[in-house]
Amino acid sequence: MPSFSKKSLDKLKECHPDLQKIAMEAIKEIDFTILEGHRSLAKQRENVKNGASQTLNSKHCEFPSRAFDFIPYPFKQEDWKNTKKFNDIAEVLLKCAKKLGILARRGSDWNMNGVSTDERFYDGPHFELLSKAEYQRIKNRYGKTIMDDVVNKK
Repeated sequence: MPSFSKKSLDKLKECHPDLQKIAMEAIKEIDFTILEGHRSLAKQRENVKNGASQTLNSKHCEFPSRAFDFIPYPFKQEDWKNTKKFNDIAEVLLKCAKKLGILARRGSDWNMNGVSTDERFYDGPHFELLSKAEYQRIKNRYGKTIMDDVVNKK
């Protein structure tokens, strides 16, 4: 069974307890590395400038962080272009979030319709928590979402 390295665990400690629960459940099923949890505003500005992020209002900049970035393990440089690897991990993370009753979404499916090919900005390594208000805004805009069953259970 896979397990996190000390470095991944240290990054995970910067994250909201719900993200920690999701990641600890997911690592039992698929191997991945936590690349980043909390992020400084300066680093976020740099990411926006170089196109790696779209907003300065990032959940990474909160403390504890309400988002983390992950990469497959083991990781090769060409994996950055392998959307299947990122989507496979994100699907396990999402499945674990649902199992735990935690609202979350993956950066490869911002509109939460279960399809990653229709996104304006694909952020495969990104995974974040959602508030009920954020979920409701997405649902109002797009209709049915892949997290509806989590909300309907509560």
